[in-house]
Amino acid sequence: MEKLDSTVLARRANQIKEELRQKLRKPYKQVIDLYWGDPHAAGVKPLSFVRQVLAACLYPDLVNSNTLPVDVRQRAQRLLGECAGGSVGSYTATAGIPEIVHRISEFITKRDGGAPSDPENIYISPGSQWALRNILKVLVNSQASPRTGVLTPGPCYPLTNFTIKELGGVTVPYYLSEEQGWELQVEELHRALDSAKGLCNPVALYVINPGNPAGYVQSRKTMQEVIRFASEKRLSLLADEVYQECVHGEKSEFLSYKRVLSEMGPPLSDTVELASFHSASKGFMGECGLRGGYVELVNLDPDVMKCIYKLFSADTCAPVLSQIALDLMTNPPQPGDPSYPLYSEETQHIKTMMVHNVKRVFEVLNSLPGFSCKPVEGGAFAFPRLHLPPKAIQKAKEMEMEPDLFYCMRLLEEAGVLVKPGMENGPKDGTHHISNTEEEISLNLKNMKKLDSTVLARRANQIKEELRQKLRKPYKQVIDLYWGDPHAAGVKPLSFVRQVLAACLFPDLVNSNTLPVDVRQRAQRLLGECAGGSVGSYTATAGIPEIVHRISEFITKRDGGAPSDPENIYISPGSQWALRNILKVLVNSQASPRTGVLTPGPCYPLTNFTIKELGGVTVPYYLSEEQGWELQVEELHRALDSAKGLCNPVALYVINPGNPTGYVQSRKTMQEVIRFASEKRLSLLADEVYQECVHGEKSEFLSYKRVLSEMGPPLSDTVELASFHSASKGFMGECGLRGGYVELVNLDPDVMKCIYKLFSADTCAPVLSQIALDLMTNPPQPGDPSYQ
Repeated sequence: MEKLDSTVLARRANQIKEELRQKLRKPYKQVIDLYWGDPHAAGVKPLSFVRQVLAACLYPDLVNSNTLPVDVRQRAQRLLGECAGGSVGSYTATAGIPEIVHRISEFITKRDGGAPSDPENIYISPGSQWALRNILKVLVNSQASPRTGVLTPGPCYPLTNFTIKELGGVTVPYYLSEEQGWELQVEELHRALDSAKGLCNPVALYVINPGNPAGYVQSRKTMQEVIRFASEKRLSLLADEVYQECVHGEKSEFLSYKRVLSEMGPPLSDTVELASFHSASKGFMGECGLRGGYVELVNLDPDVMKCIYKLFSADTCAPVLSQIALDLMTNPPQPGDPSYPLYSEETQHIKTMMVHNVKRVFEVLNSLPGFSCKPVEGGAFAFPRLHLPPKAIQKAKEMEMEPDLFYCMRLLEEAGVLVKPGMENGPKDGTHHISNTEEEISLNLKNMKKLDSTVLARRANQIKEELRQKLRKPYKQVIDLYWGDPHAAGVKPLSFVRQVLAACLFPDLVNSNTLPVDVRQRAQRLLGECAGGSVGSYTATAGIPEIVHRISEFITKRDGGAPSDPENIYISPGSQWALRNILKVLVNSQASPRTGVLTPGPCYPLTNFTIKELGGVTVPYYLSEEQGWELQVEELHRALDSAKGLCNPVALYVINPGNPTGYVQSRKTMQEVIRFASEKRLSLLADEVYQECVHGEKSEFLSYKRVLSEMGPPLSDTVELASFHSASKGFMGECGLRGGYVELVNLDPDVMKCIYKLFSADTCAPVLSQIALDLMTNPPQPGDPSYQ
């Protein structure tokens, strides 16, 4: 795996924060985090309208109260009517709630001067980087020779380069001209493409506009040259446009690649393949913690579009609150609406502050000895150059660090200021920078396994749309039994959970008597644990530390005292996402023979799909239907023997309680499974998301962690275990919030470092998903007002 060495900075910053909490003396009182470009963590207040609508969607009692403005309540009521079961805790269509996707399409059409946008080409995702990863999965063929290449700018957003390499591709850097204010020059694109000859097969060109971290806003002329280059060289164009609202230069204007391409006319407008990305994390919204983004696709082949649909289907759907945040971003209050004056005032304040901060940062950086910085025309970062003295560079080499990483580490240790080293962003060799905030397809299609049943889900969505359009059917609605979605089926959400989430979204509720006192106290505590006191901020990679610690305490209590280490827990956007990251470590797509994973039959289908997508082989073991779907160890031996010569099995995946079989494993069965995994040196992957759903009178849920611990050494010290849980199932049933976690046991320290880097590449789980897990694992207790 490619190293992301600067993660050492983020880890050290978290350690220092913990040391400060423990009252260790430092020459500063807090860590000032300029690493992520997180507006809310930096003190920018969230937009009232956005938070009010989200709060009312979470806790619908607010819709019928006078606490919120009438247009807020009307918008929330409409949005809830567009959710399955009238709940934001339900799953949605793969691409997103259809009405929201249509409104995003209308926003794009209006933004682009009337250039039409087709909602069928839009996918909502948990952040724009997630959408980009899925598009890259289609473009990058890890089995190709020569390998697949993607042209990326230097400097570049680092997670993009990491994702390309993680998928088996090659980054082909083209360098922006620092001397010309980080301008993109087409001559440099030609040089970069020529440099790739014999090394890789470039298939795509990735551009960032406005720049991140360089801050350059591309002109129409530059964009036209880039489009012609992409057409001439037959490259797909990937346009990262998440900072489109952040344009500070007086002579600068944001134009989307979709608009410029459309206005260039045929044949270019009909042939150049374009994927453009936007997000609710940046601009006036700044809702990093909600994890909402989308991609619009233009001129892609129909077979490729089918492939993309299957990839997004494997992730189920984006968090519903993220989808709503995008709806509010693309459809804000209008003149005449009750919320418009405050919304206009708040957004204008943010814009004025951004312009002021940009000028101030530029002036200060250029006044510092050893620094130079080009003007920031757009985006959220300044990217100054460090002119380090030779002794500092030599000292960094002695410590086996890049000079800019060495500088950033010293700045963190001595001043408590966390900034991003330029090495992450890939500037030219021989230059040192820091980054801080101012506040081939046909081949790859053959390699992708089909998820044929997605045709069912697509047809169901079409029928729902036909019913909305009053087409006659012999039924009035589609009864959806596909996903096992409690809220869509009419199960009401837990009041305590929704009240706390609503208060965290709209903190005015904390100071009102609308909610019970323990709800307000819990919300206040949780907000105090969020950066900047806002659920719109990023968090540590593994999750908010205090929440991770409380999940660890829950596990310890659940498992009869068997200790749980919070350092081994990672919160994720659903348990399947955590499972995918663990499988990425286990499955070697380049191995011969290929990597195998034993999976039950029947099995939750997305697990098998993920294993195959990563280049692995599923080795089925069959549960005994005659014995009530019992797992029999003799069948595990048969399955493993069947794999000889076909693949190299490295892991055993178990589901307890069973999905879809409903079998609850006994202690005896689990002990036999653990001994088998130990004997055959297999990592054990335990899917335990239905642990609260035990119905048999003689059945009892026991976690694999508990049984392993109680078996004692050497097994308890050697068997590698990853166990998964989720807020989507059980009493919570919050499928739409997309919250899960994994606990890791007995993994090698080097493997743990690798896992940390994989989770780091996803930034963090949605904050509201993390809070939902906290409420699931720490519910009201006897004596609390909400307990009854």
